[in-house]
Amino acid sequence: MKFLVFEYSSIYFQENIISEGFSMLREILYDLDVIDEYSVDYLINSKLSIDNLSKCRPITVNDNLNEWLRCNIKSYDYIIFIAPEDEHLQYEITKIIEDENIKKIASDSTTSDICSSKIKTYNNICDVLKIPTLKVEVDNICSDAISEFIDENKTCI
Repeated sequence: MKFLVFEYSSIYFQENIISEGFSMLREILYDLDVIDEYSVDYLINSKLSIDNLSKCRPITVNDNLNEWLRCNIKSYDYIIFIAPEDEHLQYEITKIIEDENIKKIASDSTTSDICSSKIKTYNNICDVLKIPTLKVEVDNICSDAISEFIDENKTCI
């Protein structure tokens, strides 16, 4: 079985979040590196490296991840990736993978789209018990309505 693994900030080298994302990537690779049945490639920026991997193979990608995926993912059986939900990055990557019918160990694109928006998430779980929520318009904050909501729902801000 052939796997592709990547983490978004470890490709684009976003220094402000590289520590967390890079650590997640490294730990996933360490886990996969000990399984003989798997062939594992991982995408990484040329400024980074991961030590102590015996079987996982790095592929340098410094930018244009989506184009690289469109051209190369057909040779993989499974893809594991970590990407932020902001700016629909996770959704776009998931969609590319789904369009090529590659299996992924991640949420589907519909779920990714819903979870990237608090309003879409809220609307999709409307039948599920959830924390009482009061939508407050920024330009029309009414402290009396907020206080009444807190009292009625026995909640806090």
